[in-house]
Amino acid sequence: MAFHQVLASEKLLDRVAKRFDPRQSLRARLGLTICSIALVMAIMASITVSATASDRVKTDAGIALEQLAYQVSDKLDRGMFERYREIQNLTELDLLSNPNSPRSQKRSLLDRLQSTYPTYSWIGLTDATGKVLVSTGKLLENLSVARRPWFQNARTQAAVGDVHEAMLLAKLLPNPTNEPLRFIDISAPVTDSAGQYAGVLGAHLSWTWAKEIRDSLLQPLQNRSQVEVFIFSASGKVLLAPIELQERVPSLPNLQTLQQQGNGYALETWSDGDLYLTGFARSTGYRNYPGLGWTVVVRQQADLALAPVRTLQRQIFTQDLTLGILFAIAGWFIMRRLTYPLLAIATAADRLRQGNANTELPLITSSDEIGRLSRSLKHLVRTLFEQQQQLNLSNEQLQIQLTERQHAAAEIQQLNATLEQKVSDRTAQLQEINRELEAFAYSVSHDLRAPLRTIRGFAQALQEDYSDRLDDLGNEYLQSITADAVQMDRLITELLAYSQLTRTKITLQPVALMATIESACKQLEMNLQEKQAEITVTTPLPTVLAHSPTLTQAIANLLSNALKFIKPESRPQVEIKYQLAQRDRQQWVRLWIIDNGIGIASSDTERIFRIFERLHGIETYPGTGIGLAIVRKSIERMGGCVGVESQLGQGSRFWIELPLYEGAGSRE
Repeated sequence: MAFHQVLASEKLLDRVAKRFDPRQSLRARLGLTICSIALVMAIMASITVSATASDRVKTDAGIALEQLAYQVSDKLDRGMFERYREIQNLTELDLLSNPNSPRSQKRSLLDRLQSTYPTYSWIGLTDATGKVLVSTGKLLENLSVARRPWFQNARTQAAVGDVHEAMLLAKLLPNPTNEPLRFIDISAPVTDSAGQYAGVLGAHLSWTWAKEIRDSLLQPLQNRSQVEVFIFSASGKVLLAPIELQERVPSLPNLQTLQQQGNGYALETWSDGDLYLTGFARSTGYRNYPGLGWTVVVRQQADLALAPVRTLQRQIFTQDLTLGILFAIAGWFIMRRLTYPLLAIATAADRLRQGNANTELPLITSSDEIGRLSRSLKHLVRTLFEQQQQLNLSNEQLQIQLTERQHAAAEIQQLNATLEQKVSDRTAQLQEINRELEAFAYSVSHDLRAPLRTIRGFAQALQEDYSDRLDDLGNEYLQSITADAVQMDRLITELLAYSQLTRTKITLQPVALMATIESACKQLEMNLQEKQAEITVTTPLPTVLAHSPTLTQAIANLLSNALKFIKPESRPQVEIKYQLAQRDRQQWVRLWIIDNGIGIASSDTERIFRIFERLHGIETYPGTGIGLAIVRKSIERMGGCVGVESQLGQGSRFWIELPLYEGAGSRE
């Protein structure tokens, strides 16, 4: 009895071993193959995606730090420009340049300026020898500052001095923080009515102003991103550092190289031995303010900046490994089901070989040899019959849907007959829907960009790696895919720009039209050179109230159309001029952009400003049909309006109207 049990156990173990032995079991072999492929794919996907994500996160984080550094640098330059211009404007006032003006009135003027801009720690007026005549708070009056650099450098022209510690004023000015007082000097010569040198007007700006700019920009992200800001002078001296590092300020060994590059980002090892993702921007001044060559550096520890990459790597590997195991398990059961008919046929064949004539081969409905031999024709007829039934059912459903749509179209036509009376009642609702549609278009365009770029990348990869294996038609298809992907990417970019106009808060400020036109032309520099375009600008141009980036983009779109819609073999000629108009007790500037292009039919002058409206085929004049819609939306968001006067074959006269800025220096 025991012997038979041992023998049965050995047979059972032998069957189990054969079932799981890849050399003897097709099911085990296929299951092991699927498991191996899944694991290899999991590892390869984890490595590939993590490498790509690492580069992407590093790039995004680096650009963010670079932009933050640029914002700090730009705010510093613009602030210095305002103070630089104020001091020069003050020197032109008769009250200060006239030696006979009462000193009390001069002092009162300086005190008012200091109270208006507390950034001024001290403002003083000297005579030609350097003796302080009047000053804020009467500090240093009747004392000589002839040896101070701010006086010596400003006897012939306006001057700006770099950050330095206070000398004469260190013990005279209040200092609640007990930190050393540091100033930036701004000074300019004062001339009398005859144009002769009469003295110097100088001011000390408190360096705490730079700290306030830094803190205002860091406030939204300081708690979660641990970003640190440094300001270096042109010589590499640390002018500003985080409070916690002021006693032991780290240095950047590669600072000189970064200063030569201007703006950018890099992974840098600082003097403390740690690796930081470092964004930097070099100050270049603003308008007539020459700048002091400061370099703003923003850093974040590399481990913190690249932490999302490691989290993503772990998630990808875990998910791919889990899927691999699930595929292996599923493959095992699928292989069991697939190999079962083979085992049934083999068993029946063995019985027939042993002489059992009553045994019938199993009816196999799959596509193997026995099934194809015995049932292929009948199976094919039955399949066709079932497909025909499904097709008839689908046709009936389509006919029902077509009838329903025809009824719906008839109802829509009937509603359109009375739609004119309902427009005024639904205006508010349509405006809300438009905002939702724009938000939807923004979301869809943003979500479409990633798969579109993937398609474009794969098409380019095929073109680079497999073009020699494809025939001419295949290569032509690949080129069509790439061209359409580029066109679609351009469409998505402009859709995002159009949607962003509604979602972005716009603040109107004085904007110089000449500088704006120059920026727009710089965007189109290559196109202008390629087409040998001639642009004539009537100067001087006034200053308007607008949003500078938005206005620049609108003018660039109009200039781009002037270069695009031109007769073949013609040279684009564009004239830019302006005229003033009085409306609603306010002066407006109408800026004309006149071209010698193909012109527009008078019936289409309003239609072209609608989104996706095109008057020409894309093969003749490529484009997205969004550019002029962006122009109208941009100008309307700034409180202005836009229009065109044109006839076919006689060029176009586009115009935009914006409020005139009537402050000082409104002409350029």
